[in-house]
Amino acid sequence: MKQGRVLLNPKPAFQPPSFFFRSNDDLNTTDNIQNEYTLAKEDLTRAKKQLEEANCEFSSVKDILDDRDGHAIEYAESLMGNNHGQLSKNSLNSEQANLRRKIAELTVEVESLDFQLADVKRYVQPDIVEQMEHDRTTYFNLIKNQKSKLAQIQKKTRDQQIRLFNILISQQWHDATKTATEHQIACRIKSILSSHIKTPDSPSSSKSPNHGSFSKADSLHQTFDGSNNQISIEKVSPEIKLLIQKKHQLEQECQEAQNRRICAQVRRRVSIASLLDELQRLDAALRTLDQEGLRVSELRRNYLPEGPFSPMKRPKSSAEAARSRAELAPKQPGRSQSDIKRLIRGGKSYIATVGKC
Repeated sequence: MKQGRVLLNPKPAFQPPSFFFRSNDDLNTTDNIQNEYTLAKEDLTRAKKQLEEANCEFSSVKDILDDRDGHAIEYAESLMGNNHGQLSKNSLNSEQANLRRKIAELTVEVESLDFQLADVKRYVQPDIVEQMEHDRTTYFNLIKNQKSKLAQIQKKTRDQQIRLFNILISQQWHDATKTATEHQIACRIKSILSSHIKTPDSPSSSKSPNHGSFSKADSLHQTFDGSNNQISIEKVSPEIKLLIQKKHQLEQECQEAQNRRICAQVRRRVSIASLLDELQRLDAALRTLDQEGLRVSELRRNYLPEGPFSPMKRPKSSAEAARSRAELAPKQPGRSQSDIKRLIRGGKSYIATVGKC
């Protein structure tokens, strides 16, 4: 039997490299992934080392700050506790002064919070909370009752206002206003005519010519007795009497025309003033109902710039003559009573609609 041969050299430990299948994506290959893993592990080791260094630095700085805070607290206590042994400002650096200021501010804030906390704790006690709850309930009921009474009063006031406004737009009120206007017109006309009447004992009546009997021969001779006048008194006297009678009649007609003009002016002004007063009441009613007003002040300036009882104007003919001589523009139309009546009808219709609602 043959014995096996013993090799002089050991068997080599060489291993062939493993085969890697490479695809089209180079990033997903095994060797690339292993390289990235190695780099990431090195970065992690480096970051841990930096973290340890930062922790060491933070600990050292924290120890320094704690030590300085302790010194600052000691300085603050010594400053507050020892009034005679205050340190000079030159011996304190800026950092210690800032710390002392912050400590003082925090102390004041803590004291304020303690006071607020004590106040809150005092109110949190059961008996005080019960008393406050009782007061709140009482005041709540009182306020509720007062609001209810206020709503009732407002409703009653609104109803009374509607009743008052309905009276203002009623036919009875219209008739009463019309009667009062007519009475005012009559009193005004009476006052004006009474001031124009001349009494027999007045000086003006003595100056007025005697329009009574013209049959006296001396007055006729005194008027027509001249050397150049050849007309007989008997023939002229009837014609003169006729002319004087006609003149007297024309004077009476003129006076009557003036009186009618005065009466017409008084009636117009007093009627417009009465309409404006009624419009003023309707304006107040509409404003009470939260509606837009009727511009009564502007209407008064347009219709009665001088008031309802201002002196009468001159006759139309003389006024137009004076206006033409002064080269003024003619009087603008459009100030009739119908415009005011239209506004009054509109206000009454709205108030009547609100009253029905």
